[in-house]
Amino acid sequence: TAMDTHTGNAKVQWEACFALGALAFENTDNQGKIMIAGGLERIIEAMDTHTGNQPVQFSACKALQELAYNNLDNQRKIVAAGGQRCIVAAMAVHKKVAAFQATAGETLELLQVYIQAAGGSDAAYQKDKLSQQAKGQENMATILETMDAHTGNADVQGQACVDLSNLAINKHTARISVDNQGKIVAAGGLKCIIASMDSHTRNARVEVPACFALCHLALRHTDNQGKI
Repeated sequence: TAMDTHTGNAKVQWEACFALGALAFENTDNQGKIMIAGGLERIIEAMDTHTGNQPVQFSACKALQELAYNNLDNQRKIVAAGGQRCIVAAMAVHKKVAAFQATAGETLELLQVYIQAAGGSDAAYQKDKLSQQAKGQENMATILETMDAHTGNADVQGQACVDLSNLAINKHTARISVDNQGKIVAAGGLKCIIASMDSHTRNARVEVPACFALCHLALRHTDNQGKI
């Protein structure tokens, strides 16, 4: 394939990832075919090979997002293949690119669906549980760094608040993560959420997810309630 032949060519990888994402867009059949053909592995390789190339990282994140959308099995495979790791690493490298941060945050949210939905019932998830917890902490740090770096960008702030909410409470089972609730606040998450609300007082796309984030941090957590 073109991706195999031109692994070092950033433009080829960028265009190929873009094409894979377009093919997978709202198409369950194509999602499966791309995975069977090894598309996931090639996307991950492109992200690992071109860490400093923002267009490659952006199109790769979009491709992962389209493969993961409404597809729990693909979400599991992406997490197992290192997709979450690649996205977090790319967010750290491209901190100043707001559009990328928003897209990467959306993709992480989709992958979090699998991690939460598995809830320890999936054998593969259970085996990798400690690893996923560690990745969750990496996600948290990256989300907060992104909020600090893009205080004026409503899309980034809104998505970051959604991501923090999902770390605090499993949106599928409503199961609270007391550990994450405390760690988010201790890491400066509360400060970031309040700052976001202060900066975007007229923007509902920020204020609504920010309020949800505060709710999720406060729910059944007396210490956090006092701090909020």
